[in-house]
Amino acid sequence: MPRARGRKNKNKKPKATRPPPRKRTRIAMETKEAIHRLADMGMAQKDIATAFQRSPSAISKLLGRDSHPKIGETRPVGRQKLLSPRDVRALKRIVDTAPHASYDAYSWEINAAAGIRIAPRTIGTYLRQQGVLCYKTWKKPHLTNRQMSTRLAWAREHSAWAKEVWRTKSFLMKRC
Repeated sequence: MPRARGRKNKNKKPKATRPPPRKRTRIAMETKEAIHRLADMGMAQKDIATAFQRSPSAISKLLGRDSHPKIGETRPVGRQKLLSPRDVRALKRIVDTAPHASYDAYSWEINAAAGIRIAPRTIGTYLRQQGVLCYKTWKKPHLTNRQMSTRLAWAREHSAWAKEVWRTKSFLMKRC
């Protein structure tokens, strides 16, 4: 005879079902302006929420988000800038005085000048925003064995020349 795997509890209550989530509706611009006017007049957010049939948190978020002079204008997003415009100008001056230094050197300099600890990578980001681009210098190709032997032969051939002969020879390129 097969064994029953689990017994049903007849006294168990059925789970309560939640109501479907309420649809989010956008607040019209006229409504936003009216909410701001009421808030400026000193009306409590709870009363404003009741008047417009909105949740108090929605009104609070709206007033916090649109706390700028213009309605609908948002606050800047992202992380706060590490350098002020004054510090950025100081960094630009440091770069102009030593254009071939590394980001590490610029980091140390800006730390000494402005007292701000900033990563070299962040320095690079700020410089790119300012239009200062960097590049790796090209390496000169190494001399080949043939070039080295030719130079050595020329030096040995001319090593016996007197100083007077060297003074008469000009190795500078003449302009046309």
